[in-house]
Amino acid sequence: MNNLFVSCEPKSLSQGSEEAVQAIRSLGDCVKINNFFWYVRSAKSAADASIVVRAACDPNDVICVIDATNETIALDATTLPETMSAIRQNWNKKIA
Repeated sequence: MNNLFVSCEPKSLSQGSEEAVQAIRSLGDCVKINNFFWYVRSAKSAADASIVVRAACDPNDVICVIDATNETIALDATTLPETMSAIRQNWNKKIA
């Protein structure tokens, strides 16, 4: 089982996101941390969870899934390239 943190931010705050919430809940036991951030205990990997959530969202929604168990992250095409680069550069960086 994996400890996933799932962020799914809609392109419009007025947009209904019930489908995204149901997709997140389908991943496993979950706890809503805030409107767009969830903790999920799941058998799925970050990449597989991202695919499930993406299928329920608008193409412009921003999705990020972090697998804290295996130290992996799944970012999708909506993530800005500079954000992806910064995460990659700092992912395993030692703290002074």
